[in-house]
Amino acid sequence: MMARCAGPRADSLNQRHELAHPPQTVQRADRPARVDGRHAKNPTSRQLRRRTAGRRCRPRCGGPHRGLIDRMGPAGLIDLIGLIDPTDDPLMTMPRLRPPLNSLAMTLVAVLAAAGVSAQDAYPSRTVTMVVPTVAAGTTDLSARMLAQALAPVLGQSVVVDNRGGGGGSIAATAVKRAAPDGYTLLMQYSGYHVITPLITPQKQWEHADFQPVANVLSAPQIIVVRSSLPVKTLADLIAYAKANPGKLNYASAGTGSLQHVTGVMLEQHAGIQMVHVPYGKGTGPALQDLLGDQVDLTFGTAPSFLPHAATGKLRVLAVTGKERLHNLPDVPTTAEAGYPKVDATSWFAVFAPAAVPKPVIDKLSADIRTVVQSTAFRQKALEYGVTADYQNPRQLGDKVQADLASWAPVVKTLKLAAQ
Repeated sequence: MMARCAGPRADSLNQRHELAHPPQTVQRADRPARVDGRHAKNPTSRQLRRRTAGRRCRPRCGGPHRGLIDRMGPAGLIDLIGLIDPTDDPLMTMPRLRPPLNSLAMTLVAVLAAAGVSAQDAYPSRTVTMVVPTVAAGTTDLSARMLAQALAPVLGQSVVVDNRGGGGGSIAATAVKRAAPDGYTLLMQYSGYHVITPLITPQKQWEHADFQPVANVLSAPQIIVVRSSLPVKTLADLIAYAKANPGKLNYASAGTGSLQHVTGVMLEQHAGIQMVHVPYGKGTGPALQDLLGDQVDLTFGTAPSFLPHAATGKLRVLAVTGKERLHNLPDVPTTAEAGYPKVDATSWFAVFAPAAVPKPVIDKLSADIRTVVQSTAFRQKALEYGVTADYQNPRQLGDKVQADLASWAPVVKTLKLAAQ
């Protein structure tokens, strides 16, 4: 007895199968064939449907179909049959279609698998997010936005900046640590948060092993900036004022363990003065606003955040921490020139990714960032902001992190820095 298919478009398939394989009747010797059609050699299609209603169609051999063909159902099978040879007579071709269908099924699976591999290899295929450990404003945010704007055309995909300030950089770092390791979530990190904060803050949200370096982008010395209403014009004036008013000057930073914090402590120790530290855990932006509002007396930071306000006279730059003057602040002396060569701090801003991101993705990102950072347009724009375009590859950046950890650890211990 012929089995019967059930499901969408089953009637069409059943009719074709019935035509191709008419049922054979076996006449018993003790039972003559009936003339009412029930045992006739040529039963009608209605009789065949009545006999086989509700039964599933089985192949002639090999057991029930499994895998792709079974999941496609009769309708999909009929479509595939039409694709193989639409001019064939179904009566002649149905029994011979099974081997080609098996081959076609395997071919389709192989093609789909290859397409999946190609999709993974074609990085990036969607928007890349760059997480910043500060609120908008500040050099870390500027670094991310400069890079995102220039990197998008090179990658061929949009790069968006996601500000997640707070916790001394731990909120952003933790978010990137927990992100899928596919290269679509990156961290624009600031050296103070990545190197110094872990040395003085007992935080366990993330470790350096949770990330892998991608590329260094910018570097910049710290500058010493005061509110315009403070009665000082030079670094010597500031130190004299601090000594005359011990404990009355306060300075803002991007948070405990930030490079601004360390620079302030270095100045206190080497100049023999005492100031009050006011940490802003969400970055330079809030500290800058309070400095402009005369809520704090001074701060330390990189030039991009402060130059526009210094140009309008709202802030005053007293010194550059380092051995060289900034080209866009030619009249501002260095701390070394002012007699304090050990007050020397330089920030760097670099891209990191979750530790498990595949190496080919890291290599592509780093190469594309190099293309951007080493371009004339990017270098010129960086100089205008008072920072330096400073590309370093993953190995160089990793070495820099380890070297900074080794060099800053004794400084932190000597300065007796502690979380506040």
